[in-house]
Amino acid sequence: MTIEKTFPSTAEIALLDVLTKMNNNSNAKMCKIILLKANAQLFFEENALSKARREKILKNTEEEPSDDSVIVQCYKNFWKEAKKEGHSELKYYAILTFDGDSMGKWLSGDTSLLPEKDVVGNPIDLQQFQKDFSRELSRFAKHASEMIDNEKEGKKRGKKGTRKEGREMGQNRLCGRR
Repeated sequence: MTIEKTFPSTAEIALLDVLTKMNNNSNAKMCKIILLKANAQLFFEENALSKARREKILKNTEEEPSDDSVIVQCYKNFWKEAKKEGHSELKYYAILTFDGDSMGKWLSGDTSLLPEKDVVGNPIDLQQFQKDFSRELSRFAKHASEMIDNEKEGKKRGKKGTRKEGREMGQNRLCGRR
């Protein structure tokens, strides 16, 4: 029985940016295919260069694994080409989720979640609240993306990121302070 793969692995999601940008690099293309067919975890140094980890990963692979030396060489070649194009090997990755408790209720118009009056004592206008809420969520998501990108750029240049500033901005905006 073969299991149809429907979702990318966590490793593939973490690599999505570099894999997409390396699509046009003919020198890296075959290695990308080989490593993805084997297991995306093999794009990570600690997995590709450790014989014990490679064996464990390949043991759990449905596909007939490539020769061990091919895996190691593909790992090295892929990242050599990626570095030429300005990409660096990933050491860590994070998948962020936000808890959206009752988000559907907030946006559907369930007024039981809303106070009767806003902070200055005016009655709550549900339609305006929904527009403001959507706008602030969008700003927060945009700023979070910028923070992640800036942090990434700062690390490339050896500079510290702006997490504290970003955290304060997000809190201020979501609390109604500009």
